[in-house]
Amino acid sequence: MDTLNYVALSHQMALQRQLSVIANNVANMNTAAYKREEALFAAESTIMPAAPVNSARPVSFVLDQGMMRDTVQGDFIPTDDPLNVAINGEGYFTVMTPDGNIAYTRNGKFRLSGDGFLVTDSGARVLDDNNQPIQFEPQETNLYIAEDGSISSNMGPHGRLGLTAFNNDLTLSKLGGTLMDGEGGRPLPADQVRLKTGVIEGSNVKPVMELANMIEVLRTYQSTTRLLERYTDIRQQGIERLGRVQ
Repeated sequence: MDTLNYVALSHQMALQRQLSVIANNVANMNTAAYKREEALFAAESTIMPAAPVNSARPVSFVLDQGMMRDTVQGDFIPTDDPLNVAINGEGYFTVMTPDGNIAYTRNGKFRLSGDGFLVTDSGARVLDDNNQPIQFEPQETNLYIAEDGSISSNMGPHGRLGLTAFNNDLTLSKLGGTLMDGEGGRPLPADQVRLKTGVIEGSNVKPVMELANMIEVLRTYQSTTRLLERYTDIRQQGIERLGRVQ
């Protein structure tokens, strides 16, 4: 395989990767607190010593650099559920995954489990500001989460939600869904917590923009495919002409 095919193949692989990311964004456009992602690419330059002329030796391939997450806050969606809350500003809810690990999420679509624990919609237990699971007694009613994260019921105060902030949200790595893994976070004190009760933070995916990006990627992929087909035809014609000369 010659240089042009290598370069075109790296380009097509990058486009396929970008298309997968866009499709995942679209699939999560209704996922609470989902943050859209974007694939990052860079040019990897190298020298092809076997090129017939010096001007053809420098070649640039497309290199997959990873993923970038758009941390812009999503719109607030009213639910009128007292256990649904959204963070207005910085911070993440601290939760415990089923395997016992600490994780972080901005998805405040909480509910009660069968045994009275406050959990996320994926089943992770929500932790208080002492990193302990929040559990309610069967007789507790009128559950309420205030704007500062404090929790109460008909039996009185019930602690406060644990919220964590990070100096750079892009250092968090994705665990799955809207759960994130990270180190170096700092607890948010009550006077810095800004919650909205009875709402959830929506996804920040803009469907029209994602659709436009998808169309652009598909057109670029088709253009690259046509270029390869044309190049293959030219090579074949050249081989046939050489064969007739001999």
